[in-house]
Amino acid sequence: MRGSKQLPTKNCHSNLNLLAIGLGSFHRGDDEIGFFVLDLLQKKGIQTLRSHGDGLHLIEAWSDKENVCLIDALYDVDQPIGTICTWDLLSSPPDTEIYRYSTHNLDLNTTLALAKTLGRLPKALKLYTISTRSFAPGDTMSPLLKQKAQRLVQMILK
Repeated sequence: MRGSKQLPTKNCHSNLNLLAIGLGSFHRGDDEIGFFVLDLLQKKGIQTLRSHGDGLHLIEAWSDKENVCLIDALYDVDQPIGTICTWDLLSSPPDTEIYRYSTHNLDLNTTLALAKTLGRLPKALKLYTISTRSFAPGDTMSPLLKQKAQRLVQMILK
């Protein structure tokens, strides 16, 4: 539009160089939530990548990006199912206890430390999690988490 000016924003997707990475696996109940959120973000024009959590793959994927959002299911007995949490991974990564039962080959903090040592961290890196307890093989994702996924997409796009 002629004469209009787009103001810069400070959210996760403000840069065209955003990459949203969904962590998880299909057919393991709510562990699919990261992929489900990616499908919703893709419809909004956000660049997405599915990952099973291989730390080296994550480093390779984000090393040339400015803004990265990770989306994952989180087994956290201290939070009600469906609780959404956000971390700025460059300034305050989650406690190592949160990811101690990770199904990924390198835990998140080890991946972050390696990326930092290699000089391959993006300029902005956020983690969005949704608390759940359902990771059984063969289970489908719960309707509650599908509903929470809509809220998470709004948070990312805010």
